[in-house]
Amino acid sequence: MSRVDTAWLRMDNEANLMMIVGVWLIEPQLSLADLRERVGTALLQYGRFRQKVVEDTLGAQWVDDDHFDLAAHVLPEKLELSKGQAPLDGLKHYVGELATQPLNPSRPLWQFHLFEDFETGRSALVARIHHCIADGIALISVMLSITDGGKSPPARHKRDAEDDENDWIADYLIKPASDLAVKAIGVYGAGVGKGLEMMADPAAPLNGSLEMARIGAQVVSDVAAMALMPDDSATSLKGKATPGKRVAWGEPLPLPEVKAVGQALGGSINDILLASVAGAIGSYLRDKGEDPTGKEIRAMVPVNLRPLDKAWQLGNRFGLVPLVLPIGI
Repeated sequence: MSRVDTAWLRMDNEANLMMIVGVWLIEPQLSLADLRERVGTALLQYGRFRQKVVEDTLGAQWVDDDHFDLAAHVLPEKLELSKGQAPLDGLKHYVGELATQPLNPSRPLWQFHLFEDFETGRSALVARIHHCIADGIALISVMLSITDGGKSPPARHKRDAEDDENDWIADYLIKPASDLAVKAIGVYGAGVGKGLEMMADPAAPLNGSLEMARIGAQVVSDVAAMALMPDDSATSLKGKATPGKRVAWGEPLPLPEVKAVGQALGGSINDILLASVAGAIGSYLRDKGEDPTGKEIRAMVPVNLRPLDKAWQLGNRFGLVPLVLPIGI
């Protein structure tokens, strides 16, 4: 396992499991037998989904699970609704509970939960996949592979030992950072983002241990600068994290309408998303009787570093950009 993926493996804690949870609502209904058949013929072409993690003094290793049992990973579920509770509300509550349950470390770190009879003519599928397997961009490609007409992954080749030894550099240092990422980091001052700016130039490769030391020192400097950023504004959202989770989602937004708003305001789809998040948090606080005027919070925004034509590859290939969200506008 790469050092980056191992880091995600070891970041699990009681209050925040490093697990990606996704929900699909499927029409028409999908049977458990059909789902298991599709997972067996499509998803399991990605060998990682047959492998468990074994840790030793040298780190973490991916090892084939000799006792792999598909039935332990694709599970039937049934909602138990309280009186008057809508199925969708019951599903959100159940997903919140699933988000607090760690995956079995003695098995491959993923599970699918199928609510076959979720609603008339509709099933619900909840996927839980540990972050050490892949990041969100990679998992989009993986999940699309099990849909009708989904593409199989290309043949995989064994990584070179040298590549594995230096993968932390490739993932977090050498890969070009987008102008947007550098610009976003730059809002905190000249001290933050210099490392990314140095590494965004593909014409300036790392040569020798001295250059490595210089880059490493700059990264440490960037991290220190981020740590010294002003704290979030005081709101009821600040406090110690607890294990409990509440999950919610809204109706889909038509992409053409989102694009039209972005074009009218001179922004991107991501700009609209982040502005909507900031506005929603402000509205939430107002509903709770708080005045968010003039307040802001810091967020970490993931930035994909993987070419889209490589989205089928597993593992984590993204960076995190700090960003101020003005919740009081």
